[in-house]
Amino acid sequence: MPQVSVTINGRQFRMACENGEEARLTRLAEDLDARIVALRARFGEIGDTRLTVMAALALADELSEVKEKLQRLEPELATLQDASVVSADRAQATQAAVVAALNAAAEPGALSILKGAVPDRARGLGHMAPTYFRREPGIDAPTAIAAPRSRLRSMAQSTSIEDAKAALRRQARARRDALPAGVRAAAAQAIAARPFPVAVMPDAIVAGFMPMGSEINPIPLMRKLADFGAQLALPAVAGRGKPLTMRAFAFGETMPGIWGIREPAPEAPEVAPDILIVPLLAFDRSGHRIGYGAGYYDMTVAALRARKTIIACGVAFAAQEISSVPTTPRDVRLDLVLTEREVIDCRAM
Repeated sequence: MPQVSVTINGRQFRMACENGEEARLTRLAEDLDARIVALRARFGEIGDTRLTVMAALALADELSEVKEKLQRLEPELATLQDASVVSADRAQATQAAVVAALNAAAEPGALSILKGAVPDRARGLGHMAPTYFRREPGIDAPTAIAAPRSRLRSMAQSTSIEDAKAALRRQARARRDALPAGVRAAAAQAIAARPFPVAVMPDAIVAGFMPMGSEINPIPLMRKLADFGAQLALPAVAGRGKPLTMRAFAFGETMPGIWGIREPAPEAPEVAPDILIVPLLAFDRSGHRIGYGAGYYDMTVAALRARKTIIACGVAFAAQEISSVPTTPRDVRLDLVLTEREVIDCRAM
């Protein structure tokens, strides 16, 4: 049976767990440790045992509440799944009709958008129309008349890039998932142990993220920067197609948000970070990254850079590096990428 080494309240523990549960157990231990720190700051030295029990009870209560919410949502999710299948059938019929119109409008040899231009889209939740429809704002119904040859060519190129990204995304996730939990934990500690590559002023605002799945854990780095005097922040999803909202937070003061990712409470003050720690699936040395496909961080970095000078810093395992990331005009570059092996300064590229 696998074991993980965790630190709770300054003490090292070796804990046994089921196969595949190592990362989850590590996150729970980190959450428990963060709660103990917050409770100690609030109530003072009232005894390690009492603090640990209080933190464990609070964590268990939240987990129970999340489980109950998920159980209440199951009927709604089942309904959405059924509705999405019907919607997928309609979307396929619409796609076929519009592709036929686009092909008819193109000059012979100028462009041919082949049937099945959006591969690997399974029916059900997540199925969507072709990217070249979704990425053309302002066109209610793309038609041959509304789309000149230059736009048809641009839409085809965009589709090709998004298809390439989708394939790279699957490959990167598989590589990351294959890393043992111990290797992932050691990488996070190595990044935190290294001097941070830019100066962090005592009043700097650093926005991190709460890891999910096999993502590298930025919490050790966030704790280190907080020790330097930085104010921490976490992202909250404001809505599809909108930049993330960054809100101030302290360890132990988060709540489950969308997809179960912990985020600050809605009443936490909104802040504009000076340093943004960015998750990713893959990256290259020029600073381009592949995320999860919704574009939240591209929109967020662009919006922040329009307001002030920031440092966008990706954190990743060295195994997530690829030779080149295909890009579109909306994609933003990172300033730095930190891995367990090195600091990559992308600003000089």
